[in-house]
Order: sequence, then structure tokens, then C-alpha cells
Amino acid sequence: PETRDLMLQNIENNYEQIYEVVGMNLEGQKFPMEVVGRNCRYNGHPAHIIAVHDISERIRSQIELQTQLAYARALNRIAETIIIEENAAKILKRSAAIVGEMLRVDRSLIYRVSFKKRRASGLCEWLNPDVPDLAPTRNTFDLGLFMSAARHIRETRQHLESHRDRPHAAIGKDGAAEILHQQMNIASLLWYPFAFQEDGYHVFMVNQVRRVREWSQKEIEFLDAVAQLVSIAMIKSELLNERRQLEQQLLQKRKMEAIGTLAGGIAHDFNNILGAILGFCEVSLGQLSEGGHIYDNLSQIHTAAGRAREMVRQILTFSHHSDQEKQPVQIHQLVKEALNLIRASLPTTIQIQRQIDPDCGLVLADPTQLHQVIMNLCTNAHYAMRHRAGTLTVRLETVTVDEAMLLNIPLGKAGRYVRLSVADEGSGIEKAIINRIFDPFFTTKPPGQGTGMGLSVVHGIVKGHGGAITVESQPGGGSRFDIYLPR
Repeated sequence: PETRDLMLQNIENNYEQIYEVVGMNLEGQKFPMEVVGRNCRYNGHPAHIIAVHDISERIRSQIELQTQLAYARALNRIAETIIIEENAAKILKRSAAIVGEMLRVDRSLIYRVSFKKRRASGLCEWLNPDVPDLAPTRNTFDLGLFMSAARHIRETRQHLESHRDRPHAAIGKDGAAEILHQQMNIASLLWYPFAFQEDGYHVFMVNQVRRVREWSQKEIEFLDAVAQLVSIAMIKSELLNERRQLEQQLLQKRKMEAIGTLAGGIAHDFNNILGAILGFCEVSLGQLSEGGHIYDNLSQIHTAAGRAREMVRQILTFSHHSDQEKQPVQIHQLVKEALNLIRASLPTTIQIQRQIDPDCGLVLADPTQLHQVIMNLCTNAHYAMRHRAGTLTVRLETVTVDEAMLLNIPLGKAGRYVRLSVADEGSGIEKAIINRIFDPFFTTKPPGQGTGMGLSVVHGIVKGHGGAITVESQPGGGSRFDIYLPR
């Protein structure tokens, strides 16, 4: 009534203006209308001409346009995040927040579903700040609780919607409806899958807690557009990670080749010098009687030169400049012999767990050098566990290395390989130095307790046999070295 009185007053005062007001039709239904009026005379008396136009359709079009613009702005925000940010976790977190804000839901999450690991892992979660006492639900769940729903999504590749009063059939099969709609108090949920892989997929999960809610087709289409963008972002992030790994492998390879070339050249010259020292020492010792002062001094020189020659031999092995007498070797027998030998030098606090596959067959190798590889790795494992009890695990098996695995294993080609793994429960290796452990003369041991050649020699022997070596370690969580040798 107040708006009507003001409108009539303005018309009487000759204020020509268009008004948008809410009217009521003959059925008692309210609708938006546009009103315009002006003064006139009718049969000689003052009168008003008023035109009324139903603008319901125009209002709907305006709301639709505003909604589409809001969706477009939201997608642009996600696209900008993808362009600027390389970290997949941050992209997922930002996307979940934008989806939650745009759809005006109570909770927005992204989960990773893995059928191989049989679990659903929460990656990120957004909670509506306007909803009080809203508890977070991001967690890692046993996939068995939601297996029917997870398989339904994998088979159909379609979104899934469920409500407290109308649970989806796939959710109801495993009793998941009770968990989701009753125990977790989710009135309505929408699961939208994306980034499908052989092992599983990712899924947007939006929840409405306060009330049952239907999602419109436009909202589903918006979520589909977001899912496509985020899928592209994850592919981009994965490719960038692969590129970094390959670049790091290439840099490491070039560094080791350069060090090997330099060390090999120096070692050859040094070996010639040592040959002369040892030769003249032996001649001189043969001309002297034992027990004399000069004899003792020459003996010390001879011993020191012998140690130096052993180090030169290790350097030449690292740099691939030593001769390798390769022959068919029953590697499982060689590993057993090496473990029997090293057992005598280990304290009783260290147990050896053997997982040796006797069907690994033959490898073309220098048995002496492979024996040295095993001894060096086991000796390092012993040193890592010197202050604690633990288990030294040695595993030998045949594996198939595919193209995907080559990203993390610097082998020339995919195929069948023999893998020798040596794992300890020691102090582990710090991330800051793990890329340097194969460098010659690099050691973390105190002066006098290590030359820094053990792992570099192992690296050189393995590369000389056409294989590869990788390491996994966590500070305080032990280390595992994996050696791959071609069959």
C-alpha cells in the first residue's frame, strides 16, 4: 500500500516514472510487474492513465544471466589458480572452496578413491563459515563402507545424488546411507567424479546438512565444468613433476659421468706413480734385513701405498675404467654366500631377514664385483643400525619394469629385471644430502671411519652392468636400496 500511494502521488504531481513493483493477479498469486502512469482528462474530469506489464519473464532472464556470469567468474578464478599454481593440492583446495561458495552448500570436499588400496582419502575440505557448529568430516575411510557406490560411479562415470528421505540405491546397499544420512547428519549429498584412472578416481563431494536440497541442472553443469578444469590441472601438475624428475635424473647422470671421467683420468696417473713406489719399495725391502729402522720405514711406505692402490681400484671401478670379467651368474647363490659371510661380522642385535627367490635365474655379471656391491650395502646398513637393534632385510626377486616405472628408475628400457633390495631400520638419510650419497668421497661418517667411496663404487658397478640403483629413506625411518640388473 505504501508503494501504491507514493506512485499515485507522483503521478498526480506529473512525475513520469517507471515503477517495478510486486502485484497480485486474480488468482491471488504475486508477480513482478512494471507500472507507468500519467495524468489526463476524461469526460472533462482529471484522470490517470496507468499501464501495467508483467515482467516475470524478464526478471527470470536477468536472474539467469546473473547466475551464468557468476558461474563464469568462478570458473575464471579456478582457471587463474591453475595458471599460477603448480601444486595440485593447492589447486584442489581452492577449487573445493569456490564450488562450496558458488553452490551455497554447507560443506565441500574432494576425495581420492583407490580400489587398489581399498580406501577413500580426503584431500581437502571447505566448511561454510555461516553455518555454526559445522564439524569437519575429511578423513580416510575403508572403501568397503561405500564399495557399491564407488563401483557404481566407476561403471557409470556419472554423478550420484542422495537424500535423507530418498537414499540412492547404490548407497543403501552397503548400509552407507545410515552412516552418511544419519550418523554424519548429511541431509543431501552430491558426488561428482573426475580424473578417472585405472586404480580409481577423484570426486567432488558437496553436502547439505541443514535441509534436504535438490541440485539444478545448471548447478550440475557448473560442477562438470569445474571437474574438467581440475582434471586438466592435475594432468599438468603430473607432467611437470615427471619433467622435473627427468631433468634431475639427467643432471645426476651428467654429474656422475663428469666426476667419473675426472676421477678415472686422475686415478690412472696416480696408479702409475703408485706402481713405481711399490716396485722400488719391494726391491729395497729385498735388499735389507728385517728389524732395521730403514726396513720398518719402507714397510710402512709399502703398506700405505698398497692402501692407496686399493682406493685407486675403487675409483676406477666407479668410473667404469676397470676391466669387468662378466659371466653367467646364479645370483641367488651369490647373494646367499655374501650374506653367510657378513653374518659373522654383525652383532647379535641385528637380525637378517632373507627373501630370496631361487628362480631369478642367471645374470651376466662379474661375480666379484656383485659380491662387493652386496657387502658394501650390508656394511652401510650395519653402520646405520650400530646404536640400535634392528632387522637387515635382503630381498631378491624378478620384476617387470614398465614405462611408468622408468620415470623413477634410470634404466634404458622397460623389461624384465632382477631386483636386489637391501633395507635397514637405521637412522635414515636426510633429504638435504640424499642426492649426494653416490658422489665419490662424500661421507657422513666421522674422519677416519669412511672414505666416501662405498656407495660410489656400488653405483659404478651397477651402471657398468647396465643396471640402476635407487634409494628410499626417511630420517629416523631406515633406508632401502634397490638394484636393478638386466636378465
